[in-house]
Amino acid sequence: MIQWLSRLLQPRDKVAIAEWRTKYSIYRDIKVNVDDTGKLPEEYTLPDDVKIAINERKKKKASIYDVVFEFGQEESILEDVRELAKKLEHISITGDKKTAAEFYGMVTQYKDVINLIDPFLEEISNYSLVIEPHLFAFANDMALNTGHKNCVKFGIAILGLCQNQVTIEKLKTIGLHEEFTLYVVIALLNLRENPEKDLLELGQQVTGWGKIQLVDRLARIGKTKALKQWLLTDGYKNDIHNQHLACTCAVYGELSTKMATQSIDAELYIAASEIFDVLLSPGPCCENISCYEDAPKALSAFIKHSYQHANHIKDFILLHKIKEYLWDILLDTKRDNLWTDRKITDALLTISKITDCDTWKVIVTNILVNPYDKNYPEAREAAALMGLTAI
Repeated sequence: MIQWLSRLLQPRDKVAIAEWRTKYSIYRDIKVNVDDTGKLPEEYTLPDDVKIAINERKKKKASIYDVVFEFGQEESILEDVRELAKKLEHISITGDKKTAAEFYGMVTQYKDVINLIDPFLEEISNYSLVIEPHLFAFANDMALNTGHKNCVKFGIAILGLCQNQVTIEKLKTIGLHEEFTLYVVIALLNLRENPEKDLLELGQQVTGWGKIQLVDRLARIGKTKALKQWLLTDGYKNDIHNQHLACTCAVYGELSTKMATQSIDAELYIAASEIFDVLLSPGPCCENISCYEDAPKALSAFIKHSYQHANHIKDFILLHKIKEYLWDILLDTKRDNLWTDRKITDALLTISKITDCDTWKVIVTNILVNPYDKNYPEAREAAALMGLTAI
């Protein structure tokens, strides 16, 4: 009887709460794979999402893209956003472990959360969140101690609101992967009064869509000469297509001002050549030469600098491309008044003086005798422009 009463009066065991944090986190996996140059190897891939079953719903939710655009269930998404916001407020006040696990469980239901985070951040702006002692610790765990991409993204976004700069270097490490670069950029913009240095350091280590998204934002807030120089010599380069950033870097790197100087170095000339080449070529986005308001000033100066610097077969081809562009403008009765007839004809005359030099034929014929020359394709193109018969 006494033993029975003892068991009866003892408190019942609490319901076990599954642990959603893991030491095998995405952050740690990225960190150990960073090479000696501070970059992730090209062949690196993120580990598969590690999702712990916590209060899983009977039917897995569709991707945010499917929900909004295929099924049109925008209200369902807004309901989830409001529920997540309420849970986060509760976590910030109480640090409740069960609610934290439920938050994790909800976030991992989605295939991706890129279109979910913005409305979520807008929603939580209506709440009075208490950062310490619970919210920052929760966001830190979400970003650094989980194995699911969705959680990392939410964690980064919330850390950006916590105004605690202790995680900045770790965020920059996560941002080395293109999947998270944009989220880290936005967090840094919130955490730093002047994030230029941090963003520039990260921008020098990424090459894909992450760099495109980063440079697009960094260019607009950057003020230093070092940054503007980087925009022109390296900022526009990426693994997707240089046209995505060429106009942005030309504008915010102040290319027209740089071209207006009496002389420029070879590095700037080569960079300007690459920028003008993509702006004058068909590409995947609408940012072409017509989007660059200072094109008349910058191109005119570039052509003059070509007297000194045009010595590669690619320069010859580019000058012909510029000539075609100028002829099209000359024949356009509705052209921008920044391109006057005098400015166009002067530029065309200068190009002719440079490209009509016999030295170019010597360069081309010397390359064409060797089909294995790395410049052979350009030499064939140049030969066609000259009216020569390529071998």
